[in-house]
Amino acid sequence: MRLIAGCGYLGARVAALWIAAGHRVAAITRSAGRAEQLQKLGIVPVIADITDPQSLVKIAELGPLEGVFYAVGLDRQSGHTMEQVYIGGLRNFLDAQKKSSPYPKFLFVSSSSVYAQVDGEWVDETSALNAASGPGKTMRDAEATLKKIMPAAVILRFAGIYGPGRLLRQKAIEQAEPIPVDPDKWLNLIHVDDGAKLVDLAWDRAQPGGEYNIADSSPVLRGDYYRTLARLLHAPEPHFIAGEMGKRGGPDSAHRRICAKKARTELGWFCEYPNHELGLKAILEAERRQ
Repeated sequence: MRLIAGCGYLGARVAALWIAAGHRVAAITRSAGRAEQLQKLGIVPVIADITDPQSLVKIAELGPLEGVFYAVGLDRQSGHTMEQVYIGGLRNFLDAQKKSSPYPKFLFVSSSSVYAQVDGEWVDETSALNAASGPGKTMRDAEATLKKIMPAAVILRFAGIYGPGRLLRQKAIEQAEPIPVDPDKWLNLIHVDDGAKLVDLAWDRAQPGGEYNIADSSPVLRGDYYRTLARLLHAPEPHFIAGEMGKRGGPDSAHRRICAKKARTELGWFCEYPNHELGLKAILEAERRQ
């Protein structure tokens, strides 16, 4: 049995790949409604909440686990802070899963935001994890928590995930709203389907304790990304304004290029969508055919 904690946008696609390959998959969810949806997809639902240690005893009912894919995200409507979810919740989960299946294979979804370089340089897995505040610091601390408890865990540092139904600022582009970003800063992306394939490969091929950056082959300047999206949507040319999001330390202030050569070399991974334009075209063409 393979367990997914965080069976959302990325996790559901990973589950589909594994089920198609004949693996049994379980997933944790807080919602009874979501549990019904998972069951229809062939996934064994476990209704539990990582911020509630008592609820996690249900993991033991699954029996021995082959391993865990941990892709928990923050539900902003839950009322919990990032620290409560990404660090406290992780500790709760690790404590519960060790009791049911000691030290199984463990793949952890982190973020390239742990790198806070702002001069446009390339960063790889040897670069400093220098995020000192915000979501990047929280993910850096979560990684440290995981490594201390489970040194063999594999860390997957994802760039921005996009795909069907999740295109950065699509509505703003369609409505010709100003975009509050610096168009001359780098944006790093990965198509969700390429990300799911990476997880599948990492499950079998990643080195214990390995760390991998997950991004496509072509970082893109933010202005070029939004201009491409506008063109493909037949929307007006976007214009940009300075805003809170682009201030130093804000989520749109990053200015670095993520190198994912290690994942390609060690895992034999390649991207079906190696750049943003190919990915955007495929998504929008599929939507138009529907």
